[in-house]
Amino acid sequence: MKKTVENLEADLYPEIEPPVLEVAEPVVAYDFGSEPSSALISLLAERLADFERSGGSFSRLGGVEAVAERMMSTLPRSSPWNEALGPFHTTAQVARILGDVSRQAIAARRANDSLVALRTADAHWVYPAFQFDLGRGLIPGVAELWSELVRSGEERWTLARWFVSALEALDGRSLVDALRDGEPIEALRPLVREAAQRFAV
Repeated sequence: MKKTVENLEADLYPEIEPPVLEVAEPVVAYDFGSEPSSALISLLAERLADFERSGGSFSRLGGVEAVAERMMSTLPRSSPWNEALGPFHTTAQVARILGDVSRQAIAARRANDSLVALRTADAHWVYPAFQFDLGRGLIPGVAELWSELVRSGEERWTLARWFVSALEALDGRSLVDALRDGEPIEALRPLVREAAQRFAV
């Protein structure tokens, strides 16, 4: 008989309480460092230049504050599970990250397991930030491997934790690290199938 998520998490991560997130909390502060900050500034400058060349203006977007608020709205939020999984996005934030898609489109992706979507104890849907890449949306390969992993029937919080765990077969990298590094999906699929079989026992 499978353990409940509460019992399983108590065994694996005794220092972490079962997740109960308040999605209205302030966004988490980030220390981007000099290299990511430079890349972000360059990207913003490039996008703004394109926008202005096409005749755009901040006033048409609601002003500088509205633009800044829209940018900040996609930053992931803090949670008790940050240490284990990293920060999370809300449904509204994911809709923007994926190109201003509808909530119905996000719900459809949850239903077919093409997003890592986790339900909290207080019935909120949250989406670990590890599956997204700035400027590209969902990391290629995440949807395919996640949908295969969840067939095990194991609790999704546990599966998400495995997704970002260091694996000996990947020289200490996680599955997500390998995807970010450009590893082909087919090379990683055997690891996922093996893990799914273990979780299904």
